Amino acid sequence: MSCPFNYKLVAHSDGETRETVADIPETFNYLPVLRLRRVYGDGGHRYSVYRGKNHEESAVKVVWRETEEWEKKDYTHDLNFIGKLKLAAGADEVFVNRDSLIPDAQTSEPLFKFRMFAGVGV
Repeated sequence: MSCPFNYKLVAHSDGETRETVADIPETFNYLPVLRLRRVYGDGGHRYSVYRGKNHEESAVKVVWRETEEWEKKDYTHDLNFIGKLKLAAGADEVFVNRDSLIPDAQTSEPLFKFRMFAGVGV
């Protein structure tokens, strides 16, 4: 999901189809019980970082950023910025939207889809 801050859902209601903006970072962060959010900006890149604990009580950080049309240099800049501010430090698990050069970071999309569609109690 390269544009998590502008994601649109198509909703069908009362015989009509409408587009609505969905706050994907907020939705995702309710799933593993993350609470604290901090927003950063760097050279036109916006970062939203959430910290908390997952259901197994492990420390989790989730880094959201817009990656549409990113090239290798953008991912390198991303790695350096996140490292400089230690945005991924101190977490047992780090999730990012889309691809990343951040060591041991996992993409959030598979977990997001699993949690959204697995049902209650997962």
